[in-house]
Parts: sequence; C-alpha cells; structure tokens
Amino acid sequence: MICGQWEKCVLCEQKNAMVAKVQSVFRGHRTRRQVWSGKAATKLQAVFRGHKDRHRTQRMLSRFLRLQAAFRGHRIRQRLRDDIGEALERAQLRRRPQNVAEA
Repeated sequence: MICGQWEKCVLCEQKNAMVAKVQSVFRGHRTRRQVWSGKAATKLQAVFRGHKDRHRTQRMLSRFLRLQAAFRGHRIRQRLRDDIGEALERAQLRRRPQNVAEA
C-alpha cells in the first residue's frame, strides 16, 4: 500500500497499475534492444564470415591458378624439350649419311 491505508485504495491500485505499465514498457524496450543487439551481432558475424570466406576463396583460387599455370608451363616445356630433342635427332640423322659417305 502506497497511501498507508489498510483497506484497498483506488489511488494505490491506479499507481500500481501505472507502475506495472511503466515496468512493462521498460521491459519491452529492454527486450527489443536485446533483440536488436542480437540481430546486429548476427549481421556483423555474417559480414565478417562472408569477408573471411571471400578472402579464403580468393586465396585458394589464386593458388589453384598458380598451380595450373605451373602445370601448363611444365607440359609446354616438356613438349618443347621433346620437339627440340626430335629436331636434333633428325638433324643428326641428316648429317650422318653425309659424314658416312665422305668417310
């Protein structure tokens, strides 16, 4: 009892109702704020994870492209080596009959 009377007072009931209303408004505000901060934290986490995943994907892609380029370069150098080796063999075969005929 706010007014100090033993029987129920209309003013006390109205004050209690107003106090309950203020408390409910405050609790609702606090709850909405917590929900908002939870959503904000979730959004921030999503942005950070997205950035991290994009960065990781970009790194992996660049590593894959470097590996692919190295493999292609190896294959091309091997073909050139084989082509040069075959060309040298053909050139040596062309020269041998001339050297053999002169001897």
